[in-house]
Amino acid sequence: MVWIMPWFVKVICSFGVLAVIVGWVTIAVAVAVNPWFSLEENALSDLGAINLRTNYIFNWGIAIAAILGIIYSVYLIMVFNEKLANVGSTILLIGVIHLLLIALYPKGMQPHMILSYDFFMLTGITIALIGVSLLTSGKRAHGAISVTLSAMGFTLTPILPWPSIGAAEIFAITIITLWTIVMLHLHLRY
Repeated sequence: MVWIMPWFVKVICSFGVLAVIVGWVTIAVAVAVNPWFSLEENALSDLGAINLRTNYIFNWGIAIAAILGIIYSVYLIMVFNEKLANVGSTILLIGVIHLLLIALYPKGMQPHMILSYDFFMLTGITIALIGVSLLTSGKRAHGAISVTLSAMGFTLTPILPWPSIGAAEIFAITIITLWTIVMLHLHLRY
């Protein structure tokens, strides 16, 4: 980890949290302008479907969140010295590129479903790998929280009776949000 960070590095280390804030605001605005949307019936991607008149709200917001996530992933690759954390950061980069592609190939286009699945899976793997790296490098609290969050995501998502894919996606985004907060704490602390 970088021990002394100039002000701009401290700003970039917040891009993970900023990306999820943009994501949450995007979801909230897209839901607000689409009163038909229901977490009991829909996937979040329905808000960006190609036949939806207001799809640009969801797709542009997700694209902006993904760009912030790409910058954050590159930051993580640069600051982590541990191989496992670098592998995890690289996997995150691939995951957020898939998030960007979700915005470019919205629901109704062929690669959309696999891109969405990949984003969530790759992000969960990232959280686990970086968590294990943090555990083995002496940052036990941050590592333990990260590993726990990843385990919760991979364990609870397939077994809980979600009313819709959208509800499961909200759960996964909540885990990602908590992890970015843990990571911001780590970066500001060390």
